[in-house]
Order: sequence, then structure tokens, then C-alpha cells
Amino acid sequence: MWSIVIFNKDNSVAAVPSHWYKNGQCAWPKKYLKNKNKFIEMRTAANALEFDYYSARKLNTEKPIESLKDAKDKVAKAQLTSDLSSTDDYEKPKKSLQSAKKKYLPPPKFLENSDDDADIDANDDDSDVDKTFSPDKNDDYDNDTEKVIATNIDHQNNMI
Repeated sequence: MWSIVIFNKDNSVAAVPSHWYKNGQCAWPKKYLKNKNKFIEMRTAANALEFDYYSARKLNTEKPIESLKDAKDKVAKAQLTSDLSSTDDYEKPKKSLQSAKKKYLPPPKFLENSDDDADIDANDDDSDVDKTFSPDKNDDYDNDTEKVIATNIDHQNNMI
């Protein structure tokens, strides 16, 4: 088992074997020892010849830390924040699912004829169609159609 401790003297964070920490004191290899990491990895039992004891506080974790790798990951996180809960158990804060109030638009307002529109003459046409065309002026069309039909009937009568 592993523990994450913060040394009070220099505010440093380290992963140590759980049995190194007792009653607010944490064992740490002496400064002259070159292979401090080996002591940590091998979980060497703390002794007065090779270890000094420093005032420290243990950071609480939700679950016991089983491996040194996990402990080192937690140390990296502890250097940034004091929350050491596992990232697997981390739940993002849920946004409140309040139903958004629907905004209803008012019905469209239609423009009514204003006095300005009365000035516009009904004969003013801006379309692209032939300006000379007027359905009421073209009465010749009906007469032409009657002449064509009468001509066809006359031709048929002559043939009989």
C-alpha cells in the first residue's frame, strides 16, 4: 500500500510506502543516500541509520493506493490540486436540466394601406412584361378564333 504525503517544511509532495507514515511523521531516506528511489520502490523498512523523520500530513484518498505507478500519478495530481479522488470516479457536475422557457414570437404585423400608397396609380406597372398588353383591349382575339373555326367548317362542308 502507498500513501501520498505533504512535507510541512518545504510543502513538497511524495508517494511513500504506507508504513513510512505514522502519527504525523514520515520517514524519508537521508540526504547523503544516492538511491532514494530504490528505497521507495523496494518499500524498505524505515530505520534510524538510513532514514530521517519529518513532519508531514497524509492526503486522504477514497481507496487505498495499490501500486507505485498509481501513487506517482496521484502525486502529479496533488501538486496541482488537493482533490485526489480517482479520475475514474470523477463525475462531471451535471447541468441543471431546467426546461428552457420557449419564447413565442408575436404574430407578424401586416402593413395596412397607408396614405402614401393611395398616390400610386393602378396603371403604374413595373413588371418586365410587355407594357402594351392589356387583356381588356384585345377583343380581336375572340373574333379571329371564330373566323378560323368558321373557315374550317366551311372547308368540311364543301368537301361533303
